[in-house]
Amino acid sequence: MDNYTLAAFDTARTIQRSYNTLETYIKTEIAKILRNVGDEGTLAYEYRMKRLNALLINTEQKFKELYGINLGDTTAFLKSIIPEAYYHTIFDIAQGTGVQPEFSAVPTRLINKIINEDWSGENYSKRIWSNTDALAQEVRQVLTEAAVNGENIYKTSKRLSEKFDQSAYNSQRLIRTETTYATNQAELLSYEELDIDKYEFVATLDTRTSSICQKMDGKVFKTSDAQAGKNLPAMHPNCRSTTIPYFKEGMPDFRTARDKDGKRITVPASMKYPEWYDKYVKPYEKAKKPRTQPAPSKNKPVEVPAVTPAEVQVSKAERPENAYTAEKINRNSLDISTNNDIIEVGHKLGMEGIGDVNSYPIEENSKSVEDFKEFVSNSLGIKYIEGIDMLKNGTSANEIVNAVNELASKYGKKYSQIEIYDGGDKREIAESILSKLRLNAQYMNRPTALQDLLNKWEETNYIPKGCNSTKYVGEHEYYHFLYNSDIDNPKSKINTLLNRYSSDGGKYISDNSRDNKHEFVSDLLCYDGKDKEANKLKKSILALKESL
Repeated sequence: MDNYTLAAFDTARTIQRSYNTLETYIKTEIAKILRNVGDEGTLAYEYRMKRLNALLINTEQKFKELYGINLGDTTAFLKSIIPEAYYHTIFDIAQGTGVQPEFSAVPTRLINKIINEDWSGENYSKRIWSNTDALAQEVRQVLTEAAVNGENIYKTSKRLSEKFDQSAYNSQRLIRTETTYATNQAELLSYEELDIDKYEFVATLDTRTSSICQKMDGKVFKTSDAQAGKNLPAMHPNCRSTTIPYFKEGMPDFRTARDKDGKRITVPASMKYPEWYDKYVKPYEKAKKPRTQPAPSKNKPVEVPAVTPAEVQVSKAERPENAYTAEKINRNSLDISTNNDIIEVGHKLGMEGIGDVNSYPIEENSKSVEDFKEFVSNSLGIKYIEGIDMLKNGTSANEIVNAVNELASKYGKKYSQIEIYDGGDKREIAESILSKLRLNAQYMNRPTALQDLLNKWEETNYIPKGCNSTKYVGEHEYYHFLYNSDIDNPKSKINTLLNRYSSDGGKYISDNSRDNKHEFVSDLLCYDGKDKEANKLKKSILALKESL
């Protein structure tokens, strides 16, 4: 999985949180309405209809806001990766040839042209609107039917989850597809800029590669004939293919730059991308305007991933006709970007996982479910658990909530809601949304699969060593709940600590902690390793709440 795809996952996850927030709001409001039981002609029925109309008006506005957030975040992300892909391709070629070619900075008008192109029938903004509008209509229908018929809240909640999950998936698929399209267009611009007249189609070679891209792999096309969807990625939704420059008779003789003495400028193999960027790109950028990330949407914090790695290793690959590719490698040192996000483009996101969770049998245990409900009621004071009918085994859920309760008893802050949801095959065990703890039924009902996933994550350092337990899941989510608002405040004490740790060369303690500051803090507070600086930071962060 390349760095741009990983960055697309980051943006998709940011947008997913907006979907989750709206879904939670709608479920909470319709639950209040459905508590008023009564047939048509009764006061309860009239009350439901009155509340329903108010809810429909509010949700219509909120769906418009969701569209704005989705569009703003997607636009900002695409505008940030196009120049990166353009410059990276030129850098890769410079490293491959050993010669620094002469090139121009990528114009803003071309960036806008790429992202506004109707390359697949509709541009991305129209597809975002279509997706959001379709969800709004479906939710409106579900809410109306539920209120008119006095539907059971469990049934209504499940129907809403299905609608939101499908729409969120469509949104994520759009971002991944547009990322492939945009980065390949940027690479094509670099080929044209360097007078490279041919490129080779390169498919991702694994069991998930589409038959379309399998047939295209290795084929060579003229740069002048490139057309997205026909001979240039993206070829289809979720396409992961890319291209490389094609040199039939060795490396080309570029128009090379000259130094002040007229000598040809060469690029040493040891030169890293940041050095190259500072030397050959920044002068262009400074002449135009400061190089900044696009402004985030105003509705919420946006985590626009920086896709410039701190170190690049380039090697010639075993490909026909002297073609070559670049391999990016991960780093360990912590970096806090200008928008206060801890970001690392090389993290795994846990996507390798254990394969299809549905290949594991459901381990039914009705007694453990009753124990779970009783514990939640007695310990957290939560009487209603949304989606509880989906829970067939309460063992893991009980262990997670037990870990949560221990911390809640210590810090005095408790979740007000718990939801069991169908997360499908997402590599996601649980999540915190505001004051709600959500548990993925697919993993709760399959304790063996859950443990295998945790073992896999620990083995690959996706989570800290020693954290392959349900206790870690509960503690990790509770720390999100406890510190989220502090982390979102750039002037908070915790951000002062994080910035100091970063400037002192502090390290990540897991691949998951590379995702953003929220994940870093939660994993750090679950960490039980030997890194002195990390442990010192952990102690300081915990002290912020313990002193209250």
